[in-house]
This record gives sequence, structure tokens and C-alpha cells, in this order.
Amino acid sequence: MNDDDLDAIRFATNTLIQFRDLPIFQQFDQALGKIADRLAVSPNLDTEGMDKYIQFESTPHASGSEHLAPLLQAIRERHGIRLCYTKFRADSDAVTHYTLHPYLLKEYRNRWYLLGWDADKQHIRTFGCDRIVTLDVQEGVRFQVEPSFKANDYFAHALGITVLGDAEPEDVRFECDTVLAKYLTTQPLHHSQTIVEEPNRHVVSLRVMPTFELLQWLQAHASEITMLKPTHIKHAVIQSLEKAIARQNQG
Repeated sequence: MNDDDLDAIRFATNTLIQFRDLPIFQQFDQALGKIADRLAVSPNLDTEGMDKYIQFESTPHASGSEHLAPLLQAIRERHGIRLCYTKFRADSDAVTHYTLHPYLLKEYRNRWYLLGWDADKQHIRTFGCDRIVTLDVQEGVRFQVEPSFKANDYFAHALGITVLGDAEPEDVRFECDTVLAKYLTTQPLHHSQTIVEEPNRHVVSLRVMPTFELLQWLQAHASEITMLKPTHIKHAVIQSLEKAIARQNQG
């Protein structure tokens, strides 16, 4: 790589970083930040021996990314698709066929997901791209996006990739100690998050759907938080912890 190549990379990176707050670039903010950090610590991109002093997170290749190009083209051109799909199930590796109108591609925790209108079930469904066995773009089938679907609003009340149909978001509240509160301040769980400091505790509030991803986070931090509301989520966390204790006691 010669000096002109390096200058081109630096120029492109600096240009993109100037616009990182624009909506069109916000989804790439983390990637742009990593590129900027690498240029900052090694302007000539010579990283030989650099891992003795600084190590970046190594993100594995996102499985299913080979389907992104044809799916994106189908979404843009409003072509229907057919999927052969296998779910993550312990009791079966059976393949299921779906006829879909593809609406949106979304990345979450280094996995790609497809949102599409299920023509048979008549509602929006989510599919992990890494579980797609075969993909057939039906160029002769055109569709119109359902008027009720707004890509920018669909995940507004979701913590993760799960959206519970027409369910309304709920007020979720828990208390935590100062250390966890500081972590949540620097990396909020959700855009609705607020943290109120009270004597000897911090109260965290969210306005979200009670999704699998929310329960998963609460369970993972159960030793650091006290659930305040709603009651049904508190009971779900307790039941999950009781199952975990019972399983560990079997060992």
C-alpha cells in the first residue's frame, strides 16, 4: 500500500466521520469509530507488533451475510422471495418453506435478520439470515409494502430484534447500585432510558416491550438489580433463576 492509498483512506475516513451524526450514517457509527481509532494509533496502517500495546475487538464474520446482496436487491425492487429455512430447535432440523415480501434487513449482535410480510400468515415475521438454507428471488412477483409498516418506527420500543406484534410498550423499572448505573449511563440499554439517583440507589426506567432480549439482560444482571415493575416481568426473572439454580444443583 503506497502513500497515495493511505492518503485516500485517511481522506475518506475523515469525510465520513464529519457526517457520522446524520441519520443515514448512524447505523455505521461503530464501524466508523473503529476505523478512526485504528488510524489514530497507527496513521500509516502498519500494525505489525501493535498487538503488544493495543488490541481491538475481533468480531467474527457474520454468518448469513452471503444472502444480503440478493435480499437487499429484492427489498429495493419489491420482488417477492421464497425461503427454505431451518429454526434453532433442539428437537428438529426440519426445513420450512416461506413465501415472503421482504421489507427490511437489520443487524443485531453480529447477526443479520430479515423482516418480511408472510403472505400465508398475513403478518410480519423475522428470520435469521444464518438459518436461510436457500433463497429464491421471484422477479416476476411484485408487492407493495403494507401502509402500517414504518421501518424507522418498527423497533422504537424494542430492546433487540423482537417486536411483539401490536403489543404496547410497558414501563419497566429497576434499581441498581452506582457501578451498574455508571455503565448504563455510558451505554444506555434503550433510547427511552432514564436514571434517577436516590439515596443509596439508582432507579432505571425504560419504556419498552417485554421481549426475550429484555428478559435475557435482566436475568444476566439479576444479582445487581432489584425489579420494581412490572410484576409479571419480575416473576419471569425469578422463574428463570429458579430453573437455573435447579439445573446447577443437578450437576
